[in-house]
Amino acid sequence: MPEFLGIGLTALKFLLDIALQPTLEADPEWIMGKGQYQLSPMVSEVESCTRAEQRAKLSALQQLGGERLTGETLLTCSDNGKVRCPITEFTWSTVNGLIKGIKDKTVEKANGVCTVTLQAYVDTGIGKADPNFDLTVRLSKKVFEPNENMTIRINATEQMYITVFNWNPYDIADNQVTKLFPNPYDVENSVDTTLTIPTNTSYSLKMLQPNLEKETIEYLQIIATRKPVKFLDTYSLYEFRNKVLDIPKKDRRYIRKPYKIERSL
Repeated sequence: MPEFLGIGLTALKFLLDIALQPTLEADPEWIMGKGQYQLSPMVSEVESCTRAEQRAKLSALQQLGGERLTGETLLTCSDNGKVRCPITEFTWSTVNGLIKGIKDKTVEKANGVCTVTLQAYVDTGIGKADPNFDLTVRLSKKVFEPNENMTIRINATEQMYITVFNWNPYDIADNQVTKLFPNPYDVENSVDTTLTIPTNTSYSLKMLQPNLEKETIEYLQIIATRKPVKFLDTYSLYEFRNKVLDIPKKDRRYIRKPYKIERSL
């Protein structure tokens, strides 16, 4: 049996269930964002202000995106300046919008804090979401051991086409988002009511041993569309977000699912 599509990703120490709500309807527009990050000897001043800017951008996205994040935070990754901590990339991947421009940025360093304010040009997509076009996604487990297999169960309100991607912020920037389904062993991605992935025994979704010192969090991104949509096999995160936003909201649903892979001794 081909062990196709082994999955192994990030060192985010989160396990969140993301509850996606229909976004506020708005055309792309300039939105003010503000972010802060503490200045400390453990993180350089430039890095602290870079992280403050990321938080400012995120605050602008959330204002226009109108999404709600729910769940339980299990762990947070080390934020000591020595090990890259991709919390910002993870959080951005949960927001249904994309920043396409920045202006009027100011940076202030006072009282041990770097504060960034800016105007962000935010695009949240085309049109209005259809609440009747919906699905749920369930994973076989939320915590896996290396070499365990994953199954994904889809329940749909109507006929739709499912595409599943995996996001890895530690991979090469141009290949951080990888298509898992459909694939050469499993080509039919239409579902009327229920679908279990893999749909056959010719391959498996096997968990790989994390290549970091601790457990990792992997992150599935599931796109449901009314009609077949051609996707590439790999994208950068920015390219992937652009691709999703190109699909009218009434014709798509976008769900994210995280899971943990424990590191064996």
